[in-house]
Amino acid sequence: MVIKLKHYLNGYLKLHLTGFSPERFFNMCRKHNIEVWNLECREDGYECAMTVDGFLNCKPLVKKSEVKVRIQKKLGLPFFLYSNRRRKLYFLGVFSFFLILYMMSLFIWNIPLSGNYRYTSDTLIKFMNEEGIRCGMTKSQMDCDYLESAIRTAFPEITWVSAQVSGTRLLVKI
Repeated sequence: MVIKLKHYLNGYLKLHLTGFSPERFFNMCRKHNIEVWNLECREDGYECAMTVDGFLNCKPLVKKSEVKVRIQKKLGLPFFLYSNRRRKLYFLGVFSFFLILYMMSLFIWNIPLSGNYRYTSDTLIKFMNEEGIRCGMTKSQMDCDYLESAIRTAFPEITWVSAQVSGTRLLVKI
């Protein structure tokens, strides 16, 4: 997985080899530490993948082994960015999407109440609003210990309260 990510980030080429001695070419690539993977034998030659640096370093080996190398595809991040270099607003939009998604995850958006049999949910939500705890507040402002003690003191029939922030939800169990 790490090697695939490295190949994608640096870019790689899908090659088609034909000629006199492709096996010799692969042996020389191995000897010179040129990485070749996804090797497939075809009727008209071989197909393989190779890094861009390996392709640039294998030119003397191509002459020596008398093979013809043809690039079929250019794959990876550098080639993707080059082919989409005019779409700056597209990348700005993707970046903005993730930035907004992160910023929205900093807030509490849902307050479910569970185990509430004595008081109505509206009564407890109204009490929490008076205490300054409501949907749309930041998670860093939320003090669960304070909320638990405030509910226990305001409603004497409630003996046990648990409040915790889970994702963008404030879970209140009574």
